[in-house]
Amino acid sequence: MSETSKNTRKLKSIHMVVMAAILVLAPTVGYGKTVVVASKLFSEQYILASMVGQVIEAHTDLKVKQKMNLGSTGIVQQAMVAKKVDVYVEYTYTGWIEVLKHNPDTLKPDENIFPQLKKEYQDRFGIEWVGLLGFQNSHVLTAPQSVIKKYGLTKISDIKGNEKNLRMVGSLSSLSRADAFPRYINGYGLKFPRNNIKEVSDGLRYQALNSGKADIVLSYSTDAQIHKYNLTILEDDKHVELPYEAGIVARTELLNQYPELRKALLMLNNAITVSEMQQMNYQLEVEGKRYDDIAKNFLKAKKII
Repeated sequence: MSETSKNTRKLKSIHMVVMAAILVLAPTVGYGKTVVVASKLFSEQYILASMVGQVIEAHTDLKVKQKMNLGSTGIVQQAMVAKKVDVYVEYTYTGWIEVLKHNPDTLKPDENIFPQLKKEYQDRFGIEWVGLLGFQNSHVLTAPQSVIKKYGLTKISDIKGNEKNLRMVGSLSSLSRADAFPRYINGYGLKFPRNNIKEVSDGLRYQALNSGKADIVLSYSTDAQIHKYNLTILEDDKHVELPYEAGIVARTELLNQYPELRKALLMLNNAITVSEMQQMNYQLEVEGKRYDDIAKNFLKAKKII
């Protein structure tokens, strides 16, 4: 083999190594007009991520790659910062507490955190809260119609004085975490007997209610079972519940690169109510419909696509 051939082969080998390194090290998103849309680990997120992706592809020339079921808040946030993900749906107080590490106990009732939330995400991560979808997935207390009528419950204050007769059920995390059940205990001065509080997994909360072993459920406001069992959400008349508003977050770099992306995402601003999200979750979890079909049907009904 000639010296020239050897040098040529060496140059080709070096070129291949360099190209491989570029492919490994380069961000996987925002390249080739492809946007990566991620979801976390639960039903609602699959529907919303699909919805976001369909809106992007319907109203821009961008292609969408979905990363469904990517992981917890921390994992998705890390992927955003590392430019492995471009867009996903987050909740305001999840961002405030889990990402920005703020203490919810320092907040005043009805305090509007959104301006500060947006500023800190932008300054610290280069991530923008593009808009809010219109609904909250917040901790709420729900009860069936039979319990509502028996004890005259319309608001959470009505529980006071009836704690000995009412049995609470909630997941271990929601009963213990500072932004959930303790806010009701402290804010309303509720004194449930220990035996009247039942800790179960998320999936068993409504089974306990349906089997007559509980009267009140610590729910999330968009739970499919609220729709399924025709439960009433008790009014938070002392405003202790934190409003976990759903919103779209996106990397600012990509929004600036593709102005049409921001315009498309804003089409989902205030587009979804709590009741509509409950029904969509019901369609997925109870009726077994496909999340992409649920998203498409909703968007078409709203004339968004």
